[in-house]
Amino acid sequence: MRFGEGHEHLMRQAVADFETQGGKMPPDVQLDWLILGNVRTDIPNIQADKRVSAWEIIIMAVRGASCKYGDHPSHAMRCRKQKVAEAYPLLRETIKRGFIKGCDSSLSWEDRALAFGSALHTLQDSYCIAHAGRVDNAVPTSPIIAMYTYPSKQHPITTQRDNVWQDEGQTAFKPEAAAAITATVAALHIFASQSVDEIDAFLDRYVTFREDIAETLSPV
Repeated sequence: MRFGEGHEHLMRQAVADFETQGGKMPPDVQLDWLILGNVRTDIPNIQADKRVSAWEIIIMAVRGASCKYGDHPSHAMRCRKQKVAEAYPLLRETIKRGFIKGCDSSLSWEDRALAFGSALHTLQDSYCIAHAGRVDNAVPTSPIIAMYTYPSKQHPITTQRDNVWQDEGQTAFKPEAAAAITATVAALHIFASQSVDEIDAFLDRYVTFREDIAETLSPV
């Protein structure tokens, strides 16, 4: 089966919007590197054609269900028995670490793009209603209030909640997918300019957290 198509659509649209707004990628960067880094977030050894076996999907589910307490699992937003307030800093740090590596001039452009693409995957998942709850998942700057485990009631092994499309003809993105694209476009400006100093301001805008609301929720 082919894996990661939803994220690939988000990436291609975000890059197109970025360029429409006048943004320019570094000349040595290939979009396929960003996309591959993105989809490898869930399945690290996935190849360039992004095809995986059912067995690898099972491994991903097992890894999500058995993650060590305190880790940030790859496909889930948090580990089981972990409070949202404990998982959120790990989510933020995961994105920040990938962004910093994506702006590390000591690395090749390929390695930078793979790292930044992976961080974008986690950022995009934070808008997906199968992975996380925001005050309004359709608003790019809306605070996170819930983070879901995997597999779970909110996110079974496969679910249409992960689908980025609003219609079968794939002519319009779901509101939460459109919000993820907006945030991705903003992040691409950091990658294109290699501006590490802009990362914290980006996170303070797009990856905020309302602990006061999260404390009243008990997501699976």
